[in-house]
Amino acid sequence: RKPLPRSPQYLYEQAKLLREEYAPGTKVILDEAVNTPYYDAPAGLAGIVQSVDDAGQILCRWENGLSFRRSRNRPFPQGSCTGIGMA
Repeated sequence: RKPLPRSPQYLYEQAKLLREEYAPGTKVILDEAVNTPYYDAPAGLAGIVQSVDDAGQILCRWENGLSFRRSRNRPFPQGSCTGIGMA
């Protein structure tokens, strides 16, 4: 069964909560490895949050020099990240 779509207001509120939890400068750790044709990042890679977009994706600059977005609750395209405090 397909889940019901979320309203734009709901998505905005979720992104707003993520912005509070993942303020710019928050240090994050990649929970799962990201292996795509574009990115190769091992689990445990540390990064610094740059911003959170309206879709709730967290833009991070990673210690290996890459910069890509992660999703807090669902893989995008795979993996997620955990906040560990301000850098």
